[in-house]
Amino acid sequence: MHKSLRMKIERLALFILLSLISLAVFFPFCWLISTSLKPETQVVVYPPRLWPQTITLEAYTSIWYRIPFARFFMNTVVFAVGVTIISLTLDSFAAYAFARLQFWGRDVLFTLVLVTLMLPFQVSMVPLFSLLHRFGWLDTYAGLIIPRASNAFG
Repeated sequence: MHKSLRMKIERLALFILLSLISLAVFFPFCWLISTSLKPETQVVVYPPRLWPQTITLEAYTSIWYRIPFARFFMNTVVFAVGVTIISLTLDSFAAYAFARLQFWGRDVLFTLVLVTLMLPFQVSMVPLFSLLHRFGWLDTYAGLIIPRASNAFG
């Protein structure tokens, strides 16, 4: 067999394999969209069907009125902007101090900052919750933003 013909067959086989994998990955998304467009009675029917018999947007309109998406979006914006601004400010100051200033204990302090990278979040989760509870910051923006205001990654 010619080398170029063998390469074409290998490429075709690879293309077919990747196409099958893509379909396997894409299928759950098709099922998700299809199910979201079905009325509730068709969702639980046996045997299940991929395509809806009747298309409805009832699930989308119902959820829009039941869940306050505008409030959720605003919470996300306040949290993301707050953490970003405070983190950029504090982490920039710390980075400048560690990089440019010579002070007593700098290396030890920098090592402690690096050690915090090795601690998983689960280690500090309960103490952090206790601290936020004592401050009265549970279910507040401060309770979300302040603990993430600065970290070793920054």
